[in-house]
Amino acid sequence: MTHDKIEVSGEKETLFGVEGTSFGVSGESDLTADWKGSKVQAQAEFANEKVAIRAKAEYEYDAGIQGGEFSIAGQYKSFHFGVKPTWEASEEENEGGDRTLDWAVLYHQPAYQVQVGGKASAAKLSVGLDWYQRVSDAVAYTLALNTKRNNETGDYCATRGAVAGQWKLDDDTELAGRVTVCRKNEKRAEMRADLALTQSLASYCKATLYADINLLKITSGNSAPGNAHNFAVELSLE
Repeated sequence: MTHDKIEVSGEKETLFGVEGTSFGVSGESDLTADWKGSKVQAQAEFANEKVAIRAKAEYEYDAGIQGGEFSIAGQYKSFHFGVKPTWEASEEENEGGDRTLDWAVLYHQPAYQVQVGGKASAAKLSVGLDWYQRVSDAVAYTLALNTKRNNETGDYCATRGAVAGQWKLDDDTELAGRVTVCRKNEKRAEMRADLALTQSLASYCKATLYADINLLKITSGNSAPGNAHNFAVELSLE
């Protein structure tokens, strides 16, 4: 059985994954006489300690530009921010294509980190908030909230909140937990609790006891929505 790992992390990352300076062009073709279906993709990246930029485009010989992406992320003191507009051509004629805009703002300190961001398109709008707090060398927790709105109906189609914590009991033992509340629509909501106890058995071996509990089935009976409880034992070699 597989299960979702309980993540409690506040490591600062480069927004949108731009890591260095590069430039590349690639193409593909069926080698037909009229070059029909031939494609060319080009991408350029630049990054230093303060700014990261990426531009990418795809051109198809008989259909024109089929998509593009441009992202820019910057840093000012403890603030990190970025935007990434993308465009993909529509398969339907007379359609403007799919346009999306990703954005994020992050504030990073050694003991805590806050990030707000979202994604906007013609069909949906999503907004999220993530908070990481390191209480001590042994204890840390995270809070995550996000919601999605269907722009065509005006309904909020999914809202999710999660609180996760991590407690390092000693050098060999770690306890992690998470409570998640998810409202998928007006008729379906879920509330789950996850617990994971990890024990180092040797320098190369760890064992994890994992439990995934459907809290609604405990409070409302087996008729409550969502999957049943899950339990697992995992042994990993490093």
